Amino acid sequence: MTTGAATDSVVCATCGKAHPRADTEIFFKRPDPYLEVPEAERAARTKVDDDLCMIDETRFFVRSLLPIPVTDGGKDYCWGVWAEVAEAGFKRILELWSSPEQVNEPIIDARLANEMPYYGGTLGLRVALHLTGPTTRPSVSLVDDHPLLSNQQTEGVDRSEVLAFSHSRAGV
Repeated sequence: MTTGAATDSVVCATCGKAHPRADTEIFFKRPDPYLEVPEAERAARTKVDDDLCMIDETRFFVRSLLPIPVTDGGKDYCWGVWAEVAEAGFKRILELWSSPEQVNEPIIDARLANEMPYYGGTLGLRVALHLTGPTTRPSVSLVDDHPLLSNQQTEGVDRSEVLAFSHSRAGV
């Protein structure tokens, strides 16, 4: 796999075609616990948009990015995941939502709210959620150890691994 001139595309070693980088990054539209709420009950039990989710006014989720460094050039590969936070953390995030000062906020304890294909065993892993600014999604970094993801988030992956992620996107 190679990247386009501005790393805005990735050439697949399997099919030989260039794919827009945005098409290779995997994101989850909703946290897994939201999908466990019966569809007929979602309107009454949940509040959700593209950034925030609340279930039964007791569980709170924030859409975030989990970056994986790309070691042989280009931008980090970012998984679009949901993180579950405590109510106090959720309220603080809402208070700071539009503030440029949110980048100075201490990390917020959270847990991954998606089972990530390719890795397995990621739902519920502890993460540190970092607010990054009013126009960007928060970033998460692993706190718990995971046999593959921990190493990749620390050491990075090469570009050939990036398309392996996107080939695992079934069910996302």
